[in-house]
Amino acid sequence: MITEEFMQQVLNKLTSLEQEISDVKSTLGQEISDVKSTLGQEISDVKSALNDTRERVILMENEQGRYLRALGDGYTLMYDKLEPLPSAVETLQEDVSVIKAVVTSHSADINTLKLAK
Repeated sequence: MITEEFMQQVLNKLTSLEQEISDVKSTLGQEISDVKSTLGQEISDVKSALNDTRERVILMENEQGRYLRALGDGYTLMYDKLEPLPSAVETLQEDVSVIKAVVTSHSADINTLKLAK
């Protein structure tokens, strides 16, 4: 048979358990709130860092673009200066060939004159 004293012990035990459950819920609620707050701040920090990184990438792309355009302009100028060189070299080769022929002819004439003396 269940006595009143036993019932009181059970009731006290249940009340104690309810209080412990309430304390655990309160503690968990606070910890969850702290975690949400911390994660929110960390997410905000990551977003800020990402935006900073994006801005730096854009600046680098703009700067590198200017350098690449300048490099391309330099190559174009050099090409424009060097483009006529092959025809100039060809002309010089022809002139040198003519000079060689004249020098060879004159050398032969000089040798002939030396032998005739």
